[in-house]
Amino acid sequence: MLIGADMPIPLFASVVAGGTALTGGVGGPHRTLLGVIIITWIQAGMLMLAIGRDIQMVTFGLIALVMSIATIDRRRIKIIK
Repeated sequence: MLIGADMPIPLFASVVAGGTALTGGVGGPHRTLLGVIIITWIQAGMLMLAIGRDIQMVTFGLIALVMSIATIDRRRIKIIK
């Protein structure tokens, strides 16, 4: 296994959990730091509970997905009818 090969998903989840919008605009280093703290806290708890690495990656992927959906600016989305 390569060093750091399992880090992109928690990294992405940290940035998105901090509130940085994927479309740009809102964000900043203080928000990203808050996201890193949140994800690290969750990861430490999962390690203490002896949850497997694969379940952790699924959990972080779900966090990233939910948070990225939550940060979408719905006013700019045009609904095609």
